[in-house]
Amino acid sequence: MYRVVYPVFILAFYFGFWFSDSFKDVREEVAEHSDLFFGVHLYTTLVVVIAAITMGIFSKAIHRMDVQTLYGGILKKLDSALAEMEELKN
Repeated sequence: MYRVVYPVFILAFYFGFWFSDSFKDVREEVAEHSDLFFGVHLYTTLVVVIAAITMGIFSKAIHRMDVQTLYGGILKKLDSALAEMEELKN
């Protein structure tokens, strides 16, 4: 599931920021100096899409790092508790 979720988050944030009212002036300025493709700047969109695809490819490693960062301490405590229970069992 994370292979899809991470890229979707990147694309949702990009398009959400691009089409938000706070970037209206930026959109108008970009439209004056370059062509827009379906309302988005082509080269920036390509970079974001390539980043999303790359994140989809490496999502397993990214997910592993996320879990380790968020739950690493808890997982270590659980492992030590399991080891103690196994020791008491024997």
